[in-house]
Amino acid sequence: MKVLITGASGLVGTECVEVLPRLGFDLISLGRTPVGELPHIHWDLRDPLPARALPGSVDGVVHLAMSSRVRESPVPAEEVLTVDCVAGVALAAAATRRGASICVYASSGAAESPAVRNAAAPLKFYAAVKRATELLLANVIPTVSLRLFFPFSSRRPCLVRRIAEQVAGRVPVRLAADGGVRLNPIAARDVADAVARALTHAPATLDVAGPEIVTLRDLATRIGSRLDVEPIFVEDASAGREAPIGDCTQTVTLLERDPQPLDAALTELVAGLRGGDDR
Repeated sequence: MKVLITGASGLVGTECVEVLPRLGFDLISLGRTPVGELPHIHWDLRDPLPARALPGSVDGVVHLAMSSRVRESPVPAEEVLTVDCVAGVALAAAATRRGASICVYASSGAAESPAVRNAAAPLKFYAAVKRATELLLANVIPTVSLRLFFPFSSRRPCLVRRIAEQVAGRVPVRLAADGGVRLNPIAARDVADAVARALTHAPATLDVAGPEIVTLRDLATRIGSRLDVEPIFVEDASAGREAPIGDCTQTVTLLERDPQPLDAALTELVAGLRGGDDR
């Protein structure tokens, strides 16, 4: 199965580049920088799609790319919308003309979550873009939108790795009273497996979330126990109190197995950080 993939150098993409070829998928990356030994098409997703550079036939699309500026304030609305939504829809449309019959889209738990209604403006805009892209893609090509809930690994920046780095560096972790936000993060390798499954799945919108809900305080404490470091906490009334919680049962159904337990994934995270994980 020949698959076009954006965001191949990102958090989830890094894992997909390892997992999907082993399962028989032939990946072609699109982006500004080549990724490993993958066939590559140069494309700055802020620019129009170089459609003539696409292969004559493809089977599917995996759209993982998103702007790195989504949390800036004021939000760079045009760039966020172009990279995530416009580029994804343009690629899907071009791929359908070349025979593609499935798109897997990396959406977010924020796409339809009450938890972001009182959030800062950049996150609200990001959530709106994610939801809009889900709807638009579904009208262009059969699409599996995977709503990701805090995927993490030691290999790329993400919330859980940032917390680990704060704990290791004795940097205070800011949280609201009562332990801070609750979340159920999932290992990025499980997300890559979910992407692979989704490429042969019927169109759907599915949560991809971890098996355990924890507070930010508990998460930092568990990481600290693996680092032999006592976390420093600072209560901050302005810190987030809510985050989207994903339905792990949907993830289990898609994977046909349970995701990696949180404690095991955190142990791997810490080992990766200590070893300078750059697989």
